[in-house]
Amino acid sequence: MVRNASATWSSSETEILVDELIARKDIIFGAQSSTVTNKSKQQHWDEIVATINQQFQASIPVIGKRLRKME
Repeated sequence: MVRNASATWSSSETEILVDELIARKDIIFGAQSSTVTNKSKQQHWDEIVATINQQFQASIPVIGKRLRKME
């Protein structure tokens, strides 16, 4: 299902997003260090996008844009 960028998150999408963020909070919200780089943070965001897309068959650009707005 492809939706435009103005679409809101469904409760299921939000639940998966929150679960994924909680599982990756140390990397995504942690300070940069020798083990936590911008590249690793971006990789984790990309994995979250892929997980949501896999569950909901959404387009990567739409979900990706919504996630970037949250950063």
